[in-house]
Amino acid sequence: MVPDTNFGATLDAGANCSNRRDVYALDNRHAHRRPHRHEQFARWARFLDAGCTRRVRANLLPDKTLPEVEHMIAEHLLATDDYEIEGNLASLLFRYGDAAVLPDVLGKLESGGGNLAREPLNQMLAYVLKVDPQTARPLIERAAAVRCPPSSGCQYVILNDLGALQNSPVLEELAVKSLFDPDPAAAIDAANYLGRYGSPDAEQALWNRYEAWSREWTGRAAELRLVPAGKNPHLRDANLGQSLPWSLSSGTAWLSDESKLRRIQALGVGANIQRETEQALQAWLRRPLTIAYIPTTPPSFTVAQYNQTSLDSLKKKLAQFPSGTKFVLTLSSPTPSPAEQKVREEIFQFAQKDGITVMVRPGS
Repeated sequence: MVPDTNFGATLDAGANCSNRRDVYALDNRHAHRRPHRHEQFARWARFLDAGCTRRVRANLLPDKTLPEVEHMIAEHLLATDDYEIEGNLASLLFRYGDAAVLPDVLGKLESGGGNLAREPLNQMLAYVLKVDPQTARPLIERAAAVRCPPSSGCQYVILNDLGALQNSPVLEELAVKSLFDPDPAAAIDAANYLGRYGSPDAEQALWNRYEAWSREWTGRAAELRLVPAGKNPHLRDANLGQSLPWSLSSGTAWLSDESKLRRIQALGVGANIQRETEQALQAWLRRPLTIAYIPTTPPSFTVAQYNQTSLDSLKKKLAQFPSGTKFVLTLSSPTPSPAEQKVREEIFQFAQKDGITVMVRPGS
């Protein structure tokens, strides 16, 4: 069978917008078969061309550029003002588009950037950040300058949203600058971003901001205390005061040992910071340090005060501990499943290479 590569073809009689089997056509299980790949792209293109943009997905395909359909996706993105369709198409472009459609995306951002909903805006900014970081910088700065109206209930999380999609040194530079933004919401977003996605250099920026916050609020803990049903004019200042020590104590790119945790605690203002830092400190002081396996999908772990959402992130955190550190691994049951056993062996192999010791708790 000759693959159908007519990507501008009209919708054929065997496919329709309500047929889930046709809509979810791109499937990773067959992506290695080039003829099938072309057939699937052609089917996907026909759905786009027929206006089935609300339903087209490619969640199982690897994140690689797809020049076969990116111009068609961009064309439909430019033509719509439906936020759901915009979000779907922008997500596809972010995952599969390359720089060839950058002018189209920039045109969309210029013409409708101020009216775009959060999801399509973030996906388009992430796409630009991926293909041209320096072009993305002023666009992100412009989007970040739009703040939540007072008492609106909206969340200001643009740096965290973008970091989860496409991390970049550009975002870290903007976050470090935003730590001292007069709007606490922007500073909270920056602190949380640096804790989750920042490089090791971000740690000192967080210390600088936390020390400044501590100087400002020492002796004023009562002003930060939440009053139920009250006005709470300093609620965001209090939230910033909790985001900064959280990011320092549980940051991804550095290790916060006993001395750092005690310093965080000493700078804290208010009972919440003291309590949460004490919990982190007790987790750190427990010897041997415990790695707890949590049988989620994918598996997650805790080690000392850190929560790790993947085996890869656990390995990166373990690599930050000094050589010779001893850990005990606890599994979910005395008779682990084959998947748990595989994870356990992978942790042992990593520990041997990294110069740390991992033991299994009796009964695990």
